[in-house]
Amino acid sequence: MNKDVKKILVTEEELKEINKKLGAQITKDFQGKNLLVLGILKGCVFFMTDLVRNIDLPLSIDFMSVSSY
Repeated sequence: MNKDVKKILVTEEELKEINKKLGAQITKDFQGKNLLVLGILKGCVFFMTDLVRNIDLPLSIDFMSVSSY
């Protein structure tokens, strides 16, 4: 797979760090509130899964499918 990629813009390690920071910020911002994490299908599942693992709050998860015309 990597032989087809010309340039990696964000490494896996950088993405993990971004997810940790974003999860910590969401935890801080939504303390004491009802949190719903909404993902747009298809493509968000893996990023969203990693993100919610970094959120230290009770939360609900839902998905939305959209179509373009």
